Amino acid sequence: MTEQELKQIWQEDLAVEKINIQSPKFLSNMDKEFKRFEKRIDRRDNREVIAFVFSILFFGGMLAIRKFTLLENIGFGLLIAYSLLVIYILLKVKKAKPVFSISQSVKEQLINYRSYVRSQQKLLENVLYWYLLPMLPGMILLYMNSCLLYTSDAADE
Repeated sequence: MTEQELKQIWQEDLAVEKINIQSPKFLSNMDKEFKRFEKRIDRRDNREVIAFVFSILFFGGMLAIRKFTLLENIGFGLLIAYSLLVIYILLKVKKAKPVFSISQSVKEQLINYRSYVRSQQKLLENVLYWYLLPMLPGMILLYMNSCLLYTSDAADE
């Protein structure tokens, strides 16, 4: 590559149009992408909250309808607490969603939105710790109870 070619490439790079964050087209595209992202997050959160409300009703109904062993009662209680925890975490992060206002600059709004996106990203990265692991104690107690019942039934025969 000759020196002249390098100079030409350098000049072309300098001529590249910088993004104007005040342009209506940019703001429109940004708003459209934010809304699309938020719609996906809202759908996910709504599905999860509805599922966990049903699980609370199911486990609570099971406890109210039938008399269970102590291990089952504790297991169902832990699963209800787990469901409440997941709902709380999802709603807490959703509540932190920034509201766009004219009083803030575009830069401030983007910084706030980036913080919100990072909190959503953190939820996805740590799904094992806040979503899956808290379920285990209740499930283990229910499993232990069923094993104990199975072994006692087998011993009776």
